[in-house]
Amino acid sequence: MRKIFMPLCFLAIAAPALGGCGVETGVAIAGASLASYVHTDKFPTDHVASAASGEDCGMINVVEGESYCKEVVDPEMEQLKEANAQPYCYYTLGEITCYDTPDPYNNNEVPVQ
Repeated sequence: MRKIFMPLCFLAIAAPALGGCGVETGVAIAGASLASYVHTDKFPTDHVASAASGEDCGMINVVEGESYCKEVVDPEMEQLKEANAQPYCYYTLGEITCYDTPDPYNNNEVPVQ
């Protein structure tokens, strides 16, 4: 299914882009979209939708029979839930990180209340 999906998506992106400001611009946009898909399995619009919704959005989800956006699942938190362990969560640079033991690296991190 994926072998058919990729060329169709490329054509869907390239056709409107080529009719834009000029052929060079259209080729650049199509190339960037294809590069994004090859490296991340997402088109640029999928990245924008993911950032806006806070969920994992992508056309590949639709091809696999799921909804366009789905909830982001953290595998570490799922393991803690399965083990019925109390997570110890701390503020780190740009995000919250959780562990199964209190402050395992002795960084004097600020716990999440």
